[in-house]
Amino acid sequence: MTSQREDDLISVREAARECGRNMETVRRWIWGGKLPAQKLGNQLFIKRSDFAGFCRETAIREYEAKPRPDFPERAIVFQERLKAKGVKPIDTAEEIRKMREERMNELEQRLPQPETMVKPGSKANLIKRMRKLRESIRTRVGNLDAAGTIEQLREERMNELTRLR
Repeated sequence: MTSQREDDLISVREAARECGRNMETVRRWIWGGKLPAQKLGNQLFIKRSDFAGFCRETAIREYEAKPRPDFPERAIVFQERLKAKGVKPIDTAEEIRKMREERMNELEQRLPQPETMVKPGSKANLIKRMRKLRESIRTRVGNLDAAGTIEQLREERMNELTRLR
């Protein structure tokens, strides 16, 4: 009976990493019939036992068929080694929260600040804006061509908005 370790399937990427070769080289070995593989879906997989035998025959690198630990296990081992060296562990969630907060503060500083505490969509705000518009029209033109001045002010406002973006 074969052991669980020998029947493990490894991907082309893992095989290339373990033998120190390029993924395309491993694929060429498979396509050339030198290395047996199975296609599952769109990917090629190699039995660990077949790969170990192939590596020994071609003497690419000393190879021992052993299962690789999962990423979380490797991350835990790495954190423990850092702790042993006296390095303070990094709280990634806290770092991400700080980065988001800094970015939001930066964006808030770029946005123009409201002149009053009036809500943007309220009637009071609309009336205030209309009065300012009337005043600017009167100061520029007097009581003459109001439609032309309004059009000119609209263009200026559109230009101002495009610069802010």
